[in-house]
Amino acid sequence: MPKIERRLDIAAQSREAATLAHTTALFERLIRAGNGRLTGKPSVSTYWDHPAGGCRMGSDPSTSVCDSFGRTHDHENLFVIGAPTLPTGGCTNGTLTFVAVSLRSAMRVAEG
Repeated sequence: MPKIERRLDIAAQSREAATLAHTTALFERLIRAGNGRLTGKPSVSTYWDHPAGGCRMGSDPSTSVCDSFGRTHDHENLFVIGAPTLPTGGCTNGTLTFVAVSLRSAMRVAEG
């Protein structure tokens, strides 16, 4: 198994608090729009910077936006690639999943 380590460079460290504030404000705005509430607040080391979802993949157009390759159900030549096609964000960084889904979709797009 690969070992992945996350280390922020100086530039990222200097932006971290502002990124946390921006992300938290965004989630609070989205939650208010849905009459929900934020039940916990992230810390600088655990903020939500990898949202996913919004264009769920699936085989049923009534419950999904695109098929498993990212091709939208209602527009034959429109693909949604990567994180948006997942049903929701996970509990860990989803970068490898986003990359795998994106590469799979890219291969289908290239097939034409």
